[in-house]
Amino acid sequence: MKQIIFFVLVAFLLIGLYFNFFFTPDTALQQAEIDQDSESVEDTETDEEAVDEELEEEPEEDVEEADPDEELSDDESENEEESEEESENEEESEEEVEYNTTFQNEELNALYQEKVDNGETLNISLQLPPYFNADALIERLNEAFDDENINFESESLEASSLNLSSIFVDNSFDVVMFNAMQVTDFDIQILHNRTLGNIEQVYQDLVNQEFIVYLIGDPDIYENENLSEALEDDYEYFTDNDFNYIHLNDTAEGLFENQLNEATLDNVADTFYETLAE
Repeated sequence: MKQIIFFVLVAFLLIGLYFNFFFTPDTALQQAEIDQDSESVEDTETDEEAVDEELEEEPEEDVEEADPDEELSDDESENEEESEEESENEEESEEEVEYNTTFQNEELNALYQEKVDNGETLNISLQLPPYFNADALIERLNEAFDDENINFESESLEASSLNLSSIFVDNSFDVVMFNAMQVTDFDIQILHNRTLGNIEQVYQDLVNQEFIVYLIGDPDIYENENLSEALEDDYEYFTDNDFNYIHLNDTAEGLFENQLNEATLDNVADTFYETLAE
């Protein structure tokens, strides 16, 4: 009986040893693996949290919200720059326009500048008696003004103050300058009875047709006292009554033979320029 009990105890002892040596290490290894996996999971979670934190922090450091005021300011700045460039271009274009002539008459000067601005020509009609030698005078006027924006053309005026009733001028002209006919009246011996009313009426008719009008006095080509006195009287009368008037009394030089001589024409052209331009 004792032997049986002894063998049973020994058998239990051997079985216990068997379990201790063969099953316990596996459990320990499993536990170690579990612990390692747990640590790995924790490390992974820690790494992911760190990455998330970095991603959350990066936008705060690198990305800045756009300031709407700054955007408006940039747009306004661009608009101002464009406006300044346009203004500069306009100023340059204005500076490019050159007025070669400045007229003393404000209305005439304004019309001339308007013509130049539009690339047009100021057209002046000269209504002169044949003895003025108009072609030669126009040649000298072109030299005196030296302005391609001014064009002189002439028409023959064969009338006296007694029979003057009208002067036809084409609408292509801007300015009309017609002779006051003192020499013509002297030649037909009506100087003492000049009809200034006819001259004034024709002058006003041309003004009403929207021409700028000038009267052209005569040179004292005969050096006659009565003619010289009439020339001076007319000059005072017309200028006192606000007529535009070109006074040529002192321009005659040398002998007169049917037409104004070259010296007189030079003086007439110079007086035209001095009277009209500054």
